Amino acid sequence: MLAGAASGWDRVITHPISGELLVVDRYRPSEHLKRHLRARDERCRFPGCGMPVRESDLDHTLDAAYGGPTEDGNLSALCRRHHVLKHHSPWKVKQLGGGLLEWTSPTGRVYFDQPPPRNTVTFVPSDAGSSDRDPSDAWAALAEEFGTPF
Repeated sequence: MLAGAASGWDRVITHPISGELLVVDRYRPSEHLKRHLRARDERCRFPGCGMPVRESDLDHTLDAAYGGPTEDGNLSALCRRHHVLKHHSPWKVKQLGGGLLEWTSPTGRVYFDQPPPRNTVTFVPSDAGSSDRDPSDAWAALAEEFGTPF
């Protein structure tokens, strides 16, 4: 077997006259890129669809067969239904950067879909907001912070 154990194929694009190497990329995203896209998208990126990313395909916005690169700015998660819809209907999609997608319906109406906000954790110094209360009393801390009796 020539390439039976290969994880993917590298696409090599050269200048047709000079033979100069122009681009080397892959049709299938690397594991690192897959993790990044799944974390960014979290769900199918068709407007209003909530299908989880684990049940979605990573789709080239500009088809790889037409020169679309395999990179985060040209890939997004689409459930199988919306993946097929994108390729076999008049719906159009463009990537505008930062994961923002612009979908145009067959009637010309434009919809924008952005990735869900990132979950973030903010750490504060342990001495912030110190008072006379026991630091292990989380309910007291909430009551002080929000002025709500618990």
